[in-house]
Amino acid sequence: MRLDRISVQVFGVVRAAARSVSLGPTLLRARQAWRFGFEIEAHTFLAKRRHLKAAATLKPISGGEGTVDCFMLLNEPRVWEGIWSLYSFRFYFGPCRLIVLNDGTLKPSSIATLKKIFPGISIPAFEANNREIDVHLKGASLVRCRDWRREFVLFRKLVDPVYLAQSDKIVVLDSDVLHFQPPEEVQSWSRRPDEFRYIADPNINSHCAPAEELTNVCGAPLPKYFNAGYVCFPRSMIDLARVERNLAAQCFERQRLSGRFNHFAEQTLYAMEAAVGCARILPPAYATCPDPDTDFVVMGHFCGGDYRRTWLYTKGLPFLSLGIASVGVP
Repeated sequence: MRLDRISVQVFGVVRAAARSVSLGPTLLRARQAWRFGFEIEAHTFLAKRRHLKAAATLKPISGGEGTVDCFMLLNEPRVWEGIWSLYSFRFYFGPCRLIVLNDGTLKPSSIATLKKIFPGISIPAFEANNREIDVHLKGASLVRCRDWRREFVLFRKLVDPVYLAQSDKIVVLDSDVLHFQPPEEVQSWSRRPDEFRYIADPNINSHCAPAEELTNVCGAPLPKYFNAGYVCFPRSMIDLARVERNLAAQCFERQRLSGRFNHFAEQTLYAMEAAVGCARILPPAYATCPDPDTDFVVMGHFCGGDYRRTWLYTKGLPFLSLGIASVGVP
């Protein structure tokens, strides 16, 4: 039977995977191909090869100026996505301080690339940062926070920004977030940071326990459609002593004692902190898996369990590259 173009591309994916030193990426591609379809996986693979590492040619842009601290927890397999995410935010938002939280896997070459593209960026040394924050948590008698940070990597997104921020204005981004327009609502928030802003989750309650149970723990209804992939908050709105008390609840203590942590636990704890303050969802232009070619969007969070998460590579990066090229680095 004659092979069409997509079949040839799929075979290219398989050959590339077979040459991989690690079996992990091979299995991941196979699962994604089975889940999303071979055509989508082939297009995604080709888009990654074409666009991801093109970030190395981006014109350097300052990462150490401004009154807002923008944090990202980053690992080595997602370093190029993280660079695009940080660059698009810095490009459209304006001057800010960029801080990358190394999860312990970033290679020296990747750290050097980040520092080259974002002069002035802060990337705390992994071991030294671990020791410093561990001593701080121990001294503050935050026993559960200390355990959670050591055992659950995503918990660093909650604790480290509060400790490391130089200002009261904090933005936390995931590496699968791209900006396509100036985030005017976030710029406005930065001039008066008196509330917690967040993007919409596809589900009304994406938490690690029922919303009613969590409300009883923190004493306030959790904000609906809360997603922690993109949050803006005053540093003073996160109270680690309150987080420590919340972690004593059975829905969290079971995770700590078993060592099996729910993927939504960090998002849940963020939502509980937002619940006791003033929390407001960002407009629909801050979207989950949008099509920038047809939708008006400020930013896209390319997450979730369906094929649209691959639009980060096949639609988002090409659209973003054209936008940056047409405007030029300020």
